[in-house]
Amino acid sequence: MKKKSQNRSYFLFILLLLIPVSLSAQNSVRAGIPLYVQDNTLCLNRIFFRGERIEALAGGRKLPVTEDSSFFHIRLPLLVSSAKELRIITDDVSFDPLLTEEDLVLGFVQFPRECIEGVARRVEIDPPRPLEKLEVRMDGEKIPLYRGREDRVIFYLAYPVLSGKKESLITVKAVTRAGSAGRYTFAVKVNKGKYLKERLTLGAVYTGEDGLGRIRSFLLDYENKKVARLLKSKSGWLGDPPRGFDLPVGGRVTSPFGVIRSYNGRGYRTYHTGADIGGNPAGTPVTAPLGGEVLCAEDFYARGLTVILDHGCGVKSLYYHLVRLEVETGESVSPGDVLGDVGTTGFSTGPHLHWEVRVNSIPVNPLLFPH
Repeated sequence: MKKKSQNRSYFLFILLLLIPVSLSAQNSVRAGIPLYVQDNTLCLNRIFFRGERIEALAGGRKLPVTEDSSFFHIRLPLLVSSAKELRIITDDVSFDPLLTEEDLVLGFVQFPRECIEGVARRVEIDPPRPLEKLEVRMDGEKIPLYRGREDRVIFYLAYPVLSGKKESLITVKAVTRAGSAGRYTFAVKVNKGKYLKERLTLGAVYTGEDGLGRIRSFLLDYENKKVARLLKSKSGWLGDPPRGFDLPVGGRVTSPFGVIRSYNGRGYRTYHTGADIGGNPAGTPVTAPLGGEVLCAEDFYARGLTVILDHGCGVKSLYYHLVRLEVETGESVSPGDVLGDVGTTGFSTGPHLHWEVRVNSIPVNPLLFPH
């Protein structure tokens, strides 16, 4: 149980002065309290707030206010980042109601209001009391939520490069075990990343003029469908939620994440979904940058010898063009375990590691995970 804020000593002092010892009924006690919170509603006693105007703001956004003969009722938002975000304005005074995490359905939540394409943002929700239901949607699509320690809810927010979005609509719904329901909708600004552009000319093996014909199409279709299925699968790894990666191999980044590419004179329609790390000879060990479960260890036509790891919370990492595999599907790995060796298998022009990180299937910059 979280500790109550000691900032309420002022109100407790008023309470001791104004409530007769003989008053024991709940309504009688509340009649002498300046304010209290119940079912995510802040109630202001009209005895203490006598003006005709009551305005409530959360981060500059107006909150609905209703009233009866005894109280003003202010419906609190589901997402509040800190107590200072809330402000009450009357004809006579403007003040912070000094709410604590215990007063809010979801506690204080640091939810980003801006994101950059290709950069994942981690969000944690730590409700003070267990919830019956919690749902977060991004532009109408459910975001997978994962349980951390002490019922903490963890998820990642990410938008792909070239998404074309300028803003995204987030909707949060919560239902308490007492049956109280709340909903909060707001916009997240989506900014374009500062990604480079490059023109590439590809040879026959990349353009399909390598003589393999229908076999090539079959191999690519099998590979792409299998990888897509694995990336969309619900994370099963139950380790600590990912907070960041070590580098899987030394060397230098020869092609950074997010480079927007034009192939053989065509438009800039695709981008580099990972980071290429070069400068290492073939056979250099590639290690797990974080613990996880091996979802796949297989030889693919385009990606070459490939390892895919599941790190939990919808976060997966991928390693392409290896010359040797050290792990097998279904194994658990710890940070530093060898996955395989640097190579140039598949669609590769020289020894290097292509390293990807995906959040709910969306490619994000592995060197900036999470922002």
